[in-house]
Amino acid sequence: MKNKETLEEASKRAVKSGLFKDETLFIAGAKWQQQNSYSEEDMKIAFETGRNFQLTGENNFNELIEQFKKK
Repeated sequence: MKNKETLEEASKRAVKSGLFKDETLFIAGAKWQQQNSYSEEDMKIAFETGRNFQLTGENNFNELIEQFKKK
């Protein structure tokens, strides 16, 4: 089993490799991405809701998107 890398370890590796110049920027970006990402459960619910819209003949994509927008 592969060990998981901590955020701090990943930021040090990213700076060392030259991908980032600052560890704090890497960490801030990773935290932003986590806050703005959907969970697997969110995606399952959205998929099932979309399928139900299609099966019932409803075709209001904008309404569907509004239901699942991150707030």
